[in-house]
Amino acid sequence: MQKGLFVGIVCLLICVGCNNLKQEVSVVYKATVMPVIGTESLRCPGALVFFENYLAIVHQCGANRLQIFDMTDFSDQWLGEVGGGPNEIWSLGHLPSFARNNAHQIKFVDDAKKRFFHLIRNDQNFFSLEAENAIPNQLEGYLECVELTDHSLIYGQSNGLYNLGRYFPDGRELFLEDFYPDIGSTHTGVKKAYDYYHSLLVHPSGNIIVQALQGAPFLVAFDDQLQLKDIKQTKNTFTRLDAGDFGPGGSSPKQYVLEAHSNTDYIYLLNPQASFDETSDGNFIPSIEIYDWELNQVATLTLDRLFVYMAIDYQNQKIYGATMEDAEIILGFVEIPEALKAFFPTQNE
Repeated sequence: MQKGLFVGIVCLLICVGCNNLKQEVSVVYKATVMPVIGTESLRCPGALVFFENYLAIVHQCGANRLQIFDMTDFSDQWLGEVGGGPNEIWSLGHLPSFARNNAHQIKFVDDAKKRFFHLIRNDQNFFSLEAENAIPNQLEGYLECVELTDHSLIYGQSNGLYNLGRYFPDGRELFLEDFYPDIGSTHTGVKKAYDYYHSLLVHPSGNIIVQALQGAPFLVAFDDQLQLKDIKQTKNTFTRLDAGDFGPGGSSPKQYVLEAHSNTDYIYLLNPQASFDETSDGNFIPSIEIYDWELNQVATLTLDRLFVYMAIDYQNQKIYGATMEDAEIILGFVEIPEALKAFFPTQNE
């Protein structure tokens, strides 16, 4: 493992609307990458989930899919053995459950098996994954899923097949199939799929469902009955795919959202606004954009380097992310500055 610290410059731009006037506040902030034991294990991270004083890293390769760091001493535990057995998994996506019994109940969904795995901790602070019932749904392919306090499930596909569903404990199910909101796209096939790649966000009340598109700068909102509520373009101009993209010699298209998170008050978009070519060259300014549930942008945190995945520690006011240093994927963090703390309320952890 390579231990190291880097000091970067983070420029914070907060736009506050008041009587149609815009006030901009600039803050220069230093971002520090934590030295984390076991950098080799971060070669294929797939998601980060923070809870209490623990950071769970979902891995896309290796014999075990879940690594949990105790952030007080950086000790770690591995679990989630890969296989076809009852308590073994194929592919984990993160699923923060909205607190049926306590504020830190965490579940994961096996994308391949369509099954929940509940994260359990014993009195000695050792963790295990316990398989639950399979998720009932009509979808095939990659699954995103959020469980609400009433035990209903809202699920969808993140791979461009624009399906959305809601399953209720009494067996009722709503399903929206092959509905593509109008974002001005005339593409077909793989290019159309890329336009509609998205991250799924659900307000804890279940009344608002938002899909943050990755290949185009749009947020799409639905109500609790899966009826289209709003479409918000988040950039005045953007780069659409052209004939050369995805083809021999073609440049890679821009990606507007790598990952999205939310809580009761806000939506957080990890937003590079860059193509793969630009991120490889470092010729871009990555950011974390903050929106309210009316899809209004309320703040932007710009970073000196890209976070590929992120997790928010509301209690200690930090944002963790997987980032690159010397061709290694390592774990870094940004301390949330005072000017932004109102947008990261501690009760939302």
